[in-house]
This record gives sequence, C-alpha cells and structure tokens, in this order.
Amino acid sequence: MNLRSSNEITTLKKSGFILLELLISLVILALIAGPIIALTIQGVKGISHSGTYSEASYLAKGELEVLKNKTYEEIMQNDEPVSLNPNFEIVIETTVLDEIQDCKLLLIEVLIEWEDETGKTSHYYVNTLQTSR
Repeated sequence: MNLRSSNEITTLKKSGFILLELLISLVILALIAGPIIALTIQGVKGISHSGTYSEASYLAKGELEVLKNKTYEEIMQNDEPVSLNPNFEIVIETTVLDEIQDCKLLLIEVLIEWEDETGKTSHYYVNTLQTSR
C-alpha cells in the first residue's frame, strides 16, 4: 500500500482547489464577457445602419435640390433619377395641388428605399412645395 505523507496530501488538495478556482473564474468571465460582446455587435450594426440612413438622406436631399432648380416643364417631364449607389431605389412623384390663373402649386416628393443586411426595407422621405413661376 502506498501511503502518502500529510504534506503530499495538502499539496494535492491545494492544487485541486486552485483548479476549481480557475474554473469558477472562467465561468464568471464568460458570464460577463457574453453580454459585452453582444452589446458591441449591436453597436456596430447600429453604426452601419445610421451610415446607410445618412447616405440615403444626402441622396434624397440632393435629388430634391436638383428638382427645385428645374423649371415646371422640366419637372413634369419626370426624368428617372440616376442613383450612384445601386443599393438605393429612388422614387420621385410630382403632384399639382392647385392652379390659380397660370400659376401652379406643385408637391415634389422624393422617396429613397433600400434593404439592409437582414432583408428589411427602410425608407427615407422628403418633400417640398414649388410654384410654376
């Protein structure tokens, strides 16, 4: 029979206790790190979405400015806009709201649509009023 000294047994108990401490520490670290990683991923997705939203905003406002600088006849020709970004679809609608004598009141609407990485469709909409004179 192999008898161990009390020093050897104490050393084995200490090494087992250190291993248990290490495992408990790893579990606590995993419990803390999991939510932090999830929040970081959500933050990055939010930043990406806001960048796309800003790009759509600039594109819509730019199209609106181009239309505001055109004459009534040019606006009513309704040439299809060209998007520099193939991820965006631009929809422009013009509506004559009122006509007094030979002056017409136009509602110009610009809608930008796009799909994000998950396939969800997002929109950005701007409009303005313009007269034909």
